[in-house]
Amino acid sequence: MIQTIIAQGIQDDVTFENHIRELLSDPTVVSAKALIAFATLNGILAIGAASSGELNNYITRNANELKWIIGIDSITTADALRTLKEIDDIHENVYIRAFESTSGLFHPKMFLFKRADGTGTVLVGSNNLTSGGLKINTEISVRLDGLSSLEVSNWETVWDSTNNKQSSIKIITDELLVKIQEIRKKERSARRITRNQGNTISVIEDNDIDHVDPLINNRTILIRQVPKAGDRVHQVHFTLDIARIYFHFVNTTDTRQIRLQQLQPNSVPRPIEQRRLVLSPRNMNAKIEVGGARVLLNNYPTNGQRPILVFEEINPDFFRYMLLLPGDDGFSELNNHLSRTPVHGNALAYDILNIDNLIHIWSNYPI
Repeated sequence: MIQTIIAQGIQDDVTFENHIRELLSDPTVVSAKALIAFATLNGILAIGAASSGELNNYITRNANELKWIIGIDSITTADALRTLKEIDDIHENVYIRAFESTSGLFHPKMFLFKRADGTGTVLVGSNNLTSGGLKINTEISVRLDGLSSLEVSNWETVWDSTNNKQSSIKIITDELLVKIQEIRKKERSARRITRNQGNTISVIEDNDIDHVDPLINNRTILIRQVPKAGDRVHQVHFTLDIARIYFHFVNTTDTRQIRLQQLQPNSVPRPIEQRRLVLSPRNMNAKIEVGGARVLLNNYPTNGQRPILVFEEINPDFFRYMLLLPGDDGFSELNNHLSRTPVHGNALAYDILNIDNLIHIWSNYPI
């Protein structure tokens, strides 16, 4: 057995992420089992959940086994579990379950990789599947290589014993995702938030949350009014500034492929839309077809208010969005904010901000 200490944040150029990605890329690995306290979408994407990434390639390579149990007591986000649920739904060789503890916090971090000959590698320590746990935080784990088939079996027994706690093991359903989203929202309101209210400062003490994924607040949000454009209302136009700054549209003589997914508050995600960002030769604006905006063909507001699209960047070519109409939760707050936002020429109001700033505007924004 070979022991390697993974001292992330202590040893230079050492990250837990690199070890996970290396093992997922190992062609001799045929089974990956894990017990994970916390997971966020940033963490899932960091180890290659997207197309052509290490996690995706591992799953599709020879139908390798993936069995993960993830805690939902704290930190774990609904969008991380939603992404894993989508993978689970597609691949028969994938088993993803949530662990809802009935006593105490579910807090293990064990990653077991089994090879075709029965030998294996296990990683155990403090690292979670969050961007902080994978590469930013100071963490220590140990990697044990060269485990015998008996030693691998002993670790598998630990995983099996956890999976047998049927009162805590939960299939990831849409109802569970909505529940987790609501729990995270309540926890967020309990964090220490300092706000200016006139000449006073109000402080909400954080008594419950002592970890947050550092990158979650760096996700970029675009809020933008949708113009009425007859039967082309779903072909939403954006200024070149928006296209370049937000959608990373660099070459104006070309097109850019992106993926969109509509996710309305307290609902299930719609199918992913494969879209092209193209430049309109008539007005030199960029345009994207947004499937969810088709509802506006017959339901565009008649009271002078414009619908609002809210985009959230998941990674540089994948964006989730919601469409808000007058009367929807959040519409009034965002509409008031956009009414105070400077506009250029005939362009409609928009703003690009991070999640923290958005929550200051719309406190019930569903992460």
